[in-house]
Amino acid sequence: MGMLFTYIPYYNRLFTHFDTLSLIMKESANEILQHCILNNKEEQKNSVIHVAAMHSASDLFDICNQRLSSFALTPKKRYFIYCNILLPSSAPGWFKDRSMLWNNLEQITHNSLTQMAIAHEIKLSYPQGLTEQSMITLAEEFVTKNICGHNFIADTYVHLSKPDNPHMHILIPLLPFWKNGFKLEPSTSLSSSKLKEYENTWKILLNAQV
Repeated sequence: MGMLFTYIPYYNRLFTHFDTLSLIMKESANEILQHCILNNKEEQKNSVIHVAAMHSASDLFDICNQRLSSFALTPKKRYFIYCNILLPSSAPGWFKDRSMLWNNLEQITHNSLTQMAIAHEIKLSYPQGLTEQSMITLAEEFVTKNICGHNFIADTYVHLSKPDNPHMHILIPLLPFWKNGFKLEPSTSLSSSKLKEYENTWKILLNAQV
């Protein structure tokens, strides 16, 4: 079983600008999609808080911009089978609170005059036929070892919005952190080699389910 890897840069719209040079391989319907989220104050839909609220089917209030992203009543909520923030051992425990996590990140970068990447989102597709528990187990195994194991925080969501489209979203803050929260320092982007490593690891995990 192979997979498709596509890089999607995130600028002023969600999933609209495609970098056609970044298509690495195309062997099956399983895919990894990745894009970068910037500290954008203009449009609510571009906010990392809005994205987190959407994927978790919850209501999150953006303190800096004084606006609510409301998804708690979305009909799709019944298809959201897993939603959890997984932490490396060095991260403060209060980062498990989704509102505190993403508002802290937004507050740190809100007044920055430089537009910077503050989070990456990765989307991984599952093959059809897996049980919900199998998908959750795969998500936790992949994220704990490959993302938290490299000192990244991972807000993780497993969705079964359509029977033929089971998938996982992983929202990863890129700024360094300490016990009191994030630090306004140069962000650490996920390199192409790291994404390739994710791709190969995910392929191995999926093959083990066949």
